[in-house]
Amino acid sequence: MRAALWALLAVGCGVQTREARALQPNPLLATRSPDDLTVSEKLFIYQRDQNLPRDYQFRNWAQFAVVSRDRLRFHVGIVRVEESDADTQDWEVWLEDEHGRKLMPEGREVPRINRVVLGWKLYPYRPGDPWCRKPPCLQRVEPGNAHPGEIVHDVYEGQADYMFHDPTLLARDRERLSLVLRRGGVEYRYSWTFGDGTEVHHYGRTAVDDELGTIAVPGPYTELAGTIYEDGR
Repeated sequence: MRAALWALLAVGCGVQTREARALQPNPLLATRSPDDLTVSEKLFIYQRDQNLPRDYQFRNWAQFAVVSRDRLRFHVGIVRVEESDADTQDWEVWLEDEHGRKLMPEGREVPRINRVVLGWKLYPYRPGDPWCRKPPCLQRVEPGNAHPGEIVHDVYEGQADYMFHDPTLLARDRERLSLVLRRGGVEYRYSWTFGDGTEVHHYGRTAVDDELGTIAVPGPYTELAGTIYEDGR
């Protein structure tokens, strides 16, 4: 039965892979009480889009929660300019272990799409000016007060929860789990390695981005304009 669950998927050609990684204790083994909220480190994959100013970076993300010893719930977010590209139903999703075995999700739950409004831009730089490191160095752009070239953008974040079930998901000898999301020629990998200590390596965010105050989308300087649930709620 387990062999049937760990189904093999065909490997695509010409796929661009972006991976965020974390080292952390096995969350099930680290639990001290049944009442503890047992979740993984949250991982981000940042990327720019040619349709937006370089002041912005999309922040795709994933995190899992332990439902039981043999069941995990993965929360994911995919950010895109076009609503259809952010829709999670059009993405392939699977889970891999350290041996390359692949497990398909049992279900995709609470699928929804958030509309996110981007209304900030960096001040223009002049020779000799220091870098703008974070708001309030950023300038708020209101739709009615925007100057030429200052546009309030809308982007979309698709969210969903994916359920995985297998008797050995978080076994004592489990070394790594990787959630993989793929659409077209793009593949996102969120990998958690289980061991002593905690280290988190997000993808695509540099020290220069932090110093310049590059805005993460979604993030504290974006606005949620609305949510559409797939079931019509």
